[in-house]
Amino acid sequence: MAMTSWEVTLVSAAKAGDSMAFEELYEGFVYVKRNGKYGFMDTSGRVVVPIEYDWVTSFNEGHALAGKDDKVYILRIEDWVS
Repeated sequence: MAMTSWEVTLVSAAKAGDSMAFEELYEGFVYVKRNGKYGFMDTSGRVVVPIEYDWVTSFNEGHALAGKDDKVYILRIEDWVS
C-alpha cells in the first residue's frame, strides 16, 4: 500500500488557521503533526491520540510506539478508541 501525505489548513478547530501535516497509515488511522508534535486521528477526523508526542510509529496489529520527554510509550488503540 502506498503512503500518501498531505497538509491542510484547519478551518473549524480550536485555533483556526493552524497547519497540520497528515500521513496515511494502516488500520484506519493517520498520524498528525502539529507544531512539531505527533498524535493520531481516525478516518472521521477525530483526534484519538493527543497530539503531544515527539515521534510516533504507525499502528501494527493495534499497537504503536510513541516518544515523549525521553520516554517510550506503547500505544494500544483499544485504550484510545471506544
